[in-house]
Amino acid sequence: MSGFCYGVVRAIEEAESFLDKNRKLYSLGSIVHNNTELDRLRKKGMEVVNHDDMKELKDSVLFIRAHGEPPSSYETARKNNLRLIDCTCPVVLKLQKRIKEHYEEVRKINGQLLIFGKKGHAEVNGLVGQTGGNAIVIEGAADLDSVDYSRPVVIFSQTTKDLDEYREICRIIQQRIESAGEPAGNFKSFNTICGQVSSRHPHLKEFAAKHSVIIFVSGKESSNGKILFESCKSVNPSSYKIERIEEIKREWFKEGDSVGVCGATSTPKWLLEEVAGYVKGEMFVNVILPLKFRDEVTYRVPEQFNDTIEIGSVVRVNFANKEYNAAVSAISHSPGEYRGKIKEIINLSSEYKITENELKLWDWMAKYYLCTQGEVYKAAYPSGISVTESKRKRRKPVREVSESLPELSPAQKDAFLSIQEAFSAGKVALLNGITGSGKTEIYIRLASEIIEKGENVLMMVPEIAMGRQLSSRLEKVFGESLLVYHSKQTRNERERVRRLLQDNKDRYLILGTRSSLFLPFNKLGLIIVDEEHDQSYKQADPAPRYNGRDTALILSGFHSAYTLLGSATPSLETQYNTNNGKYALVRLNERYYGTESPDIEIVDTVRERKFGRMEGEFSRKILEAIKEKIDSNEQVMVFRNRRSYSPMVQCMYCEEIPVCPHCNVSLSYHKSRNELRCHYCNYHIRFNTICTKCGNPGLRERGIGTEKVEERLREFFPSAKIERFDFETTRSTVNEKKILKEFSQGKTDILVGTQMLSKGFDFEHLSLICVLNAESMLTVQDFRAEERAFQMLRQLAGRAGRKHSKGKIMIQTSRAEHPIYQHLLSNPEEQEGSIIAAQQLNEREEYGFPPYVRLIKITLKSTNKEKLHEAASLVSEKAPSWGAREWNGPFTPPLEKLMDEHQLQFWIKLSRNNLLFEIKSVIASEIEEIEKRTRGSVKIIIDVDPN
Repeated sequence: MSGFCYGVVRAIEEAESFLDKNRKLYSLGSIVHNNTELDRLRKKGMEVVNHDDMKELKDSVLFIRAHGEPPSSYETARKNNLRLIDCTCPVVLKLQKRIKEHYEEVRKINGQLLIFGKKGHAEVNGLVGQTGGNAIVIEGAADLDSVDYSRPVVIFSQTTKDLDEYREICRIIQQRIESAGEPAGNFKSFNTICGQVSSRHPHLKEFAAKHSVIIFVSGKESSNGKILFESCKSVNPSSYKIERIEEIKREWFKEGDSVGVCGATSTPKWLLEEVAGYVKGEMFVNVILPLKFRDEVTYRVPEQFNDTIEIGSVVRVNFANKEYNAAVSAISHSPGEYRGKIKEIINLSSEYKITENELKLWDWMAKYYLCTQGEVYKAAYPSGISVTESKRKRRKPVREVSESLPELSPAQKDAFLSIQEAFSAGKVALLNGITGSGKTEIYIRLASEIIEKGENVLMMVPEIAMGRQLSSRLEKVFGESLLVYHSKQTRNERERVRRLLQDNKDRYLILGTRSSLFLPFNKLGLIIVDEEHDQSYKQADPAPRYNGRDTALILSGFHSAYTLLGSATPSLETQYNTNNGKYALVRLNERYYGTESPDIEIVDTVRERKFGRMEGEFSRKILEAIKEKIDSNEQVMVFRNRRSYSPMVQCMYCEEIPVCPHCNVSLSYHKSRNELRCHYCNYHIRFNTICTKCGNPGLRERGIGTEKVEERLREFFPSAKIERFDFETTRSTVNEKKILKEFSQGKTDILVGTQMLSKGFDFEHLSLICVLNAESMLTVQDFRAEERAFQMLRQLAGRAGRKHSKGKIMIQTSRAEHPIYQHLLSNPEEQEGSIIAAQQLNEREEYGFPPYVRLIKITLKSTNKEKLHEAASLVSEKAPSWGAREWNGPFTPPLEKLMDEHQLQFWIKLSRNNLLFEIKSVIASEIEEIEKRTRGSVKIIIDVDPN
């Protein structure tokens, strides 16, 4: 019975609709006078602001509640570029218009306009605003003394006032006008009380009389609630007023009682239904399914689980005739708006529970990266969660942190203290240490302090291989307090880590890749993101397409944990945040072992080839340098960022290049397997030299990959021990560990590899790095190409000469004059990053690229080209209305066809302001509608902050 009036219902629905897709909505004043409802909306992201706050708010979305606002609020919104969700009740809006019109007429005859209402009430303020603040507000008979009865009087009422009180005020005014000897026509009254409100009193009394017990639900501050409750009490003494379910007492009821539940106009319908469901003993849950499914699914809770189920519980449910393990996201005593048949949950896990912060993270990721919570859930638990009980082995108590902590150099001590100062100031810290400066020693010190305080530490690395080398080092210090987590572990190994963290009995240092962000942390005190610039932190497919570094910052906020970013070559996004003072910058410019920065030599292959100083793909300079190092029992790393023997083969007669029939890309030649293979879909065929186009035996390799580099080096240095470290040779974890271990121990002379080798490895005897075909890093169509080329080369240089001798990097390229190479040659290592960053940031700002804007990449895929272009046309029609700063497309990406699907792309640039989430939600909604219209013939992928 009762509940919100139409205007408030409409306002609540609009607010919920916005908050379902956005994380923040500012409301100008409380949307309703009910603390339970306000708490619910606050948890969804609604923040109440007053008119003073509004003056400081810029570039945001502001909600106007049903009460309405005066014209001055709209003017402030216009000046501050505030996008309004105006939910002024239509009844109030109509009243505002009438008051404004009548006020203009009253002024002409020197009359007065009165408003019967509560002084300071939001609706009344909005009404008074229509008169420029000149209306007289009448709260009761005492206020009528301020009226001049010798002048005409017009009166309106606040829409929620009591009709009998209003009639009495009008009677007194009429009487005083007559007593003043003025004509009766000098007084006009308009009954503007909302019909929904005025009709509630008699209906409520009738309702209360029908039941044994009345539970009246209302906020303590609701004046309307106080009046309506007294109406109930007057006909039914067994009426009880509550604000929350917890206030209900079982002694109010006896067997056989008929219980009626009703409330004030400020009481939401869902709360009335909740109270009714509680009285009846019913319980329902909303669950998150591990599926790409946006809508909430409701299930009934069997009575045996009523006392044990909670938010985060894992339950077994049937959905679309298939069983899933789902996470409980909400518990209620009513099914909400759903009125169909509701299934019961099948089972409840008695030992596993999703933490509150896990659910918060899933919600944030779904909203920010424009996917569903179900997709995030599936990423967090790719193997699912068991609902049946499992026997756990007892684990020995974790030993205390070892005393053998590394000694810090004076420079490291200064950096360590600066990081702690940044943490005390509530800032994220960036440790910008040159390669070999000993950032890991500082990480270990910080981690040990946090663990000793009784909190957990997460240390993230971009690659599994890098984590393996680091874990050996950390284990010597932390022993069993070290937990390792990554996707190549067995399900049992990953489950063991989850269980230990969930048990919350001991404190750990967790070393993991980006997937470790999904672990069930308790008491998380510090997150360290090592090599924060690395693009491996970005998930490509499937959704959620998240950035591990950025998500780590959000996770630390949920736990009130410290965050440390570390890199010798910070990303431009991170440097932008340090320049703006958002992050604290801590520099470490001295190498830990006192060695000098490596020498850098640029080898110009154009010049070398001109003078006959090339041996195939190798310059004689590089071959001579390698020989010198091997003869001195030092180690060499040769870098070529392309696996395979050669990237393609080509017919020497007709110039035909074999391509993948499923992808628009050349097939790579793998000599060891004698096959041509597509690196995207793994299509492969046996290789022979016969060209399928002209029939001649003319297929020859073109270009050079790591396999060919290894072969040529064996020819040049037959007595040297040479190994290759790339995707092909590291498929086996055992082989990967073996290659790294032997190189680390100095048993391997030359290690050939791809970019996997640039990720923070520490090889004691490595003194020479050789980079082949370095120009390939700069020829890709990517605005980040120069930034990444610099990061790659500087990181590679940092692998050499870390302990005993000065290292050297030789960069072989056909573009020797490129500014990136010149920067490396002419600037000290501790300065070159800042110089390049300043230049790159200026260019990014000028041309409108991140970090000065946000990027979204929309990719359309279909096996049907016609359907693909139809969908792209629909996107083109919608894009201009999205409010984006700029959009481009559709255009064909470099890889036009992938796995039999043709592709088109759009790039969307969004301004960095408070409207970001709103615009993104609009984009997501409209893309979802377009995808539905294609009926599955076109897949549309949204990638926020693409690599």
